[in-house]
Amino acid sequence: MGSNSFAFRRFVISGLVAATTLMGCTTPAADERTAAPLAGPAVPRPFTDRFLGEAWLVARAIEVEGPLGLLDHIAAGQDTQSFDYRAESIPAGYRQTWTRRADAVNGLRAQLDGWALVATDRLVVLERFDEVSVTLRAAGDVTWFERATETSGGPATEHSVVGHRPGTP
Repeated sequence: MGSNSFAFRRFVISGLVAATTLMGCTTPAADERTAAPLAGPAVPRPFTDRFLGEAWLVARAIEVEGPLGLLDHIAAGQDTQSFDYRAESIPAGYRQTWTRRADAVNGLRAQLDGWALVATDRLVVLERFDEVSVTLRAAGDVTWFERATETSGGPATEHSVVGHRPGTP
């Protein structure tokens, strides 16, 4: 019992020393702090205006890839009965994928600024970490129409549209 009693007293004394030491600690006043100020939010770069005009595109598979800020310009339906959805971080950025279920008959609707998109089988949106142009790629039974230029096409095997940010070659 003697050794247990000694260990207990040693434990209590250690605790008291630690508590007394901590009570003597104070935090510096706000003006004494030496930490660097936090950086403010990054100023977003202007986005491409290539997709602002009214247009529509229908295809079996549609891929949209662009720089940070892309997700502020695109929206997609969440048709959970017809499409499986997957979101994942990958080394290149943040990827969202919608894939049509075998028994589904509906296409998935999406909007890229002024462009209405319909993917009948698959839609992939990749917001990249690096600086890239916004690229819209469509494959399989592609049909499109752009009101501003009065151009249209289809049915085609593939169609691609690239939008550069202002000041980008």
